[in-house]
Amino acid sequence: MTTPRGLRNNNPGNIKISDDQWKGLALPQERTPEQVGEKVFCVFREMRYGVRAMAVQLRRYGMEDRRWNTIKKIIAHYAPGSDNNDEAAYVKAVATDTGFSATDKLDLTDRETLRKLIMGMCKVENGADAIKAETTFEKDVDAGLNLLFDPDLILPAKTPREMTIASNRRTAGKIAAGIGFALTVGLIDQVDADKLTTLFTEENVKIMVYFAAMVWGGVETAISNTAKERKT
Repeated sequence: MTTPRGLRNNNPGNIKISDDQWKGLALPQERTPEQVGEKVFCVFREMRYGVRAMAVQLRRYGMEDRRWNTIKKIIAHYAPGSDNNDEAAYVKAVATDTGFSATDKLDLTDRETLRKLIMGMCKVENGADAIKAETTFEKDVDAGLNLLFDPDLILPAKTPREMTIASNRRTAGKIAAGIGFALTVGLIDQVDADKLTTLFTEENVKIMVYFAAMVWGGVETAISNTAKERKT
């Protein structure tokens, strides 16, 4: 039996690529030969991350501003007929599998409710036989939910290199804001600002931090002096 696309991508809910930066997305070099050509659906490093993303999406549906908290409403947004899905058949299959009616109001913050929904929906997305053949799938679902519900479970959302790059970019953003503020209030002139911005590379983050500290020190001094002038 050919492995369904969702299971092949470690994305059993077939979540499409979007602006969401899901935890556990596979980097290009981490993709298997079968995953390399995927352009429509997300590819995760491990199944648990794909399950987690699905759980997060379902929890979003249950938020107060949406209240898509019945199987019927969930499927209408998750797998709409406009995407060539048979909504009625999807709803019926999930309702049968979970034991919930199509219109029961569900608590989408409840772990067991999410577990039942994910199991039922993944059977529709990938085929019940494929899910049954995936002998570790139930454990993968539990592992994915652990990423949301177990406060003692600490797992990196990204590789150490990804986290370092992200941290450096956040630092550079803060430094840019500091330089912009210092330029605005007149602590440095445009020439100094131009010189500082040439340092904006990930390799020079330490240097940028040094300059940011200098700039912020100047800002603090200016604020302090202004306060003294107002008092006098």
